[in-house]
Amino acid sequence: MLVAVLAFAAMCVAVLVRSAQLLEPDDFAYRASIIALTHGHLLSLTNAEYQALLKELSNAGGQGISQWVHTASGTWISEKNPGYPFLAAPFQMLGLLRAAPLFYGALAASACSSVLGAGSGAGAAPGQWSSSAVRGPRWPSPGGPRCPPSPTPR
Repeated sequence: MLVAVLAFAAMCVAVLVRSAQLLEPDDFAYRASIIALTHGHLLSLTNAEYQALLKELSNAGGQGISQWVHTASGTWISEKNPGYPFLAAPFQMLGLLRAAPLFYGALAASACSSVLGAGSGAGAAPGQWSSSAVRGPRWPSPGGPRCPPSPTPR
């Protein structure tokens, strides 16, 4: 466990020490979506809001906005999936945008660890399928706690 924590800490340092670089058009599209969300614009922008955002991002030394579409109704919307901007916006508001992928990576690793940890030593013989949400063989952990067998037939 200690090795995993130290490896993750080293990765965080390596990521955060290096300066942020926007290289691909996707990078600029997601950045625009994140900034728009922090300004309270959920999915689409009016022409005036789009122009203000374009000016803000261009003044910040960027290339402006890419991969946004002007719809028939006159609004602007990103071509990109809005999922990541919704997850990243709180970090942007705190000034910690670069920590967002590290946070979600750690969250995923801990969830995976919990699922895998819960699967070991749960009382099923090797090769038997569990009745839990995790479908796969369970191996009893040596000396670990054992759960009673499931009352439902397998």
